Amino acid sequence: MWGSPTIQADLSTFDAQFGYPDPPSFKIIAPAGAIPTWDPNNSTMTGWAGETTLDVEYAHTIAPGANILLVETPTAETEGVTGFPEIVKAEEYVVNHHLGDLISQSFSATEQTFTSYAQQAPLRAAYLDAFAHGVTVLAATGDDGVANPELDGSTLYTTPTTGCGTGWAALAVIPGCLLQRPRRGTDRRRGPLCVHRQRASPW
Repeated sequence: MWGSPTIQADLSTFDAQFGYPDPPSFKIIAPAGAIPTWDPNNSTMTGWAGETTLDVEYAHTIAPGANILLVETPTAETEGVTGFPEIVKAEEYVVNHHLGDLISQSFSATEQTFTSYAQQAPLRAAYLDAFAHGVTVLAATGDDGVANPELDGSTLYTTPTTGCGTGWAALAVIPGCLLQRPRRGTDRRRGPLCVHRQRASPW
């Protein structure tokens, strides 16, 4: 997304506070286009800055000896399809230039935000490239779980919802998890529905 103008200083402060070493390298690139000028009064920008900081700090916590490459894109992706083309372009760049072997994405989208397979199909390229190159891609589960039941922030979908990509052949999900919300979003549990499930659903 848009990143954070203070992320490198923030990570140094985080490392000093919690006793972590600096990462071997920390680079920032924007292969999908120029990032908008920082505006501290723009709540979307400050929101993504906080999200970026959280993701970078805890990626470093999980793998303190790993190089960090922060890939920023010029459009904010929220619930829906806005920003996906830029994200795909940026991830393809990372994969095709062999810049890493693990990509952590800080976004997800409900399958129902795409109106058709034809709309979704062009966005698969980065993930198919990653699969072909042996690059692991991790996706966020979202604030309301992988299958957000909310259509527009307040109205619930009238049909079951599922996370984007759950039908893609290259996708691997945690066994035993049902990546679908029930009809009318009545189940408000967060995250994949894994409770008391011993095997994956047959679809």
